[in-house]
Amino acid sequence: MIDRSSAQSISQHESLLTLSWTVLISLLFSVIAYWLTSFRSSGTAFIIWVLWLFLDLVAAESLVVFVSAIFPNFVVSLAVVAFANGLWMCVNGFLVPTDTLNVFWRYVFHYIDYQVRYSPSGC
Repeated sequence: MIDRSSAQSISQHESLLTLSWTVLISLLFSVIAYWLTSFRSSGTAFIIWVLWLFLDLVAAESLVVFVSAIFPNFVVSLAVVAFANGLWMCVNGFLVPTDTLNVFWRYVFHYIDYQVRYSPSGC
């Protein structure tokens, strides 16, 4: 039987492990993709890019954990997360220009998006 303190300890270790892998994924992706896309070639800009990418990945993983806690069925959780990501891609300017969105779509979904809304503006 796992008591509350050991479950909390396991959760904290799992979070640290996930964050370390997220840092590694952010670095490995950025080392390859940042220089291929002709962004500013300075160390400071690269580190800011890595930090924004890391925060985006943490937000995405947090969304998955949150939805999985609400819907414990894997298929339902996968569908809800895929729907949320697809919806955010639609209201972010990929499919529909942002200035053509009506008030509901802009203020309900566009401004809470973690994917592309804030990351490029930080670089």
